[in-house]
Amino acid sequence: MTILKNIFRFAVAGLLVCGLCASSAQPSLAAAVKDTKQAAKNGRDYVNKLYFEMADAMNEAYKCAGNKLPRDIEKYYWHPSALLLCKPQQEAADQKFKQLQSLDLDDPSFLWGNKEEQERVKRELAAALDFLGDLMYIQRFFIKMFDSDQKHLVESIFKVHKMGYWLQEKSEEHKKKMAAMNGHLQKFKERGDVEELKKLGNYVKYANGKMTPVNQGVFLYDVDRHTAVLKKDGQRILDALGKFGERISQLKEKTMTLTMTKLKALKGARCHERMTNAYNSYMEDLIPRLEITINYLCEKMWGPYVWASSEEGKFLTTKGVSSFAPLLEPVSSYSYIEAWQNACQYYIPNSMDVQIKRMSLN
Repeated sequence: MTILKNIFRFAVAGLLVCGLCASSAQPSLAAAVKDTKQAAKNGRDYVNKLYFEMADAMNEAYKCAGNKLPRDIEKYYWHPSALLLCKPQQEAADQKFKQLQSLDLDDPSFLWGNKEEQERVKRELAAALDFLGDLMYIQRFFIKMFDSDQKHLVESIFKVHKMGYWLQEKSEEHKKKMAAMNGHLQKFKERGDVEELKKLGNYVKYANGKMTPVNQGVFLYDVDRHTAVLKKDGQRILDALGKFGERISQLKEKTMTLTMTKLKALKGARCHERMTNAYNSYMEDLIPRLEITINYLCEKMWGPYVWASSEEGKFLTTKGVSSFAPLLEPVSSYSYIEAWQNACQYYIPNSMDVQIKRMSLN
């Protein structure tokens, strides 16, 4: 009898426990059903919403890049690393792209009108991701092309611009100073005029076969700093610009063919218009502007033709020195200090001070 009582007691206790478990589990199950209902959403509308958010994020990155690329390269001092300021906008667009990539349209929280609608949206999403993958590559290319791995290209473009603006602002001024120096040396050469030698002494000191720029002549150090860039890095800079130009051409060709084909596959989708606008923005604006910029740098500001034929190039290489300082000869080092050193050695025996003292005694 005692055994039966114990069995009954345990059975009742078990039922009570199960009842408690069932009653405590009931609210959780109800909450789960409620959460599922709250999470349920129209699949097509949700995907289109993400498309539009994606397009808006890409547009912000595009606008930023557009503001950082030159529109008139001849009047614009462009430092390409400014594009790196657009990285936050690009990262926001990348996040939206990843969100689209991670969509599982078979998730039960998505509601569909019918199976056909679901399959159609799946096909559109696959085509959109394929197209956006290319377009995002283009966008990343613009914004991150001058990141750390492209440091040499940034430096090259910066040096070309810096050289161009220095020539524009300083070359004529420096030529006039050297023309004045040449005039003093010419008069000393022709007449042995000590006063002219003294005036030349305001620009350079020449003693024991060594010429040193002084006072008004220290600008020669500035000239040689710039000519040394051309001598040392000229070809390397040209190669970097050339390779970058090739990359732009390849990108343009890929975008015009493969990416355009992928865009056509989206025809009929709600996102087609937005995607087309994004595509046209890059093809009609950013890519041509960058292409024009690189071509201008190579053809108008840098390169063998510029160095050999332009007035600026002849100044940098000393090949045009006879036009403003006829007593000077071009030098292979492109150094004006060396050119003046040679002229002083040829026209001033010994030292300037010795000559001035000797001729003053006469």
